[in-house]
Amino acid sequence: MLDAIIQYVTDNKEWIFSGVGVAIIVAVAGLFFRKKSDINQTIKSGSSSTNIQAGQDVHINNDQK
Repeated sequence: MLDAIIQYVTDNKEWIFSGVGVAIIVAVAGLFFRKKSDINQTIKSGSSSTNIQAGQDVHINNDQK
């Protein structure tokens, strides 16, 4: 299998590394490494409630004694 891939790349190196080939490789890699950047958060609260919403970690220190 690996020999077949190496042979294919060797036979088609001009096409693969031309502009079209690079664009296709980058597009396929982009599908695998895509990061979801749009975070959609909603919150519903009742009366007399405290709500905390964050996109990362939240640390709350409540030292009531």
